[in-house]
Amino acid sequence: MKIRRVLVLLVTMAATLSAAASSTVGALFDAELKALWEQRASPAGIVVLYRAEALLDVQDGAGAFEAALLKLTGSPDTDPELKAHATSLLASLYRSTGRWDEAVRLDEELGYV
Repeated sequence: MKIRRVLVLLVTMAATLSAAASSTVGALFDAELKALWEQRASPAGIVVLYRAEALLDVQDGAGAFEAALLKLTGSPDTDPELKAHATSLLASLYRSTGRWDEAVRLDEELGYV
């Protein structure tokens, strides 16, 4: 009986820690996307862009990241270097989800052969 209680306690603790870590990472991801938009006029935004991308693996999907990239690449005041990096990441995201035509179009915009 004691072993069962310990196992239940361990499972409960693991689930609680996992949920807490997930919400913390989610908040960090949201903060990075906000900072990315705030830094869009500076090449320093490239660092923020890659920090946000690094958190993608622990997100439920890439929808928010894709939306942020689209917003960034469509903004006239986005730094050209940052825009190029964002476009490249967006093309990579499209390739990873099988959206080949869109990825090729973006690659062509960047001048890739």
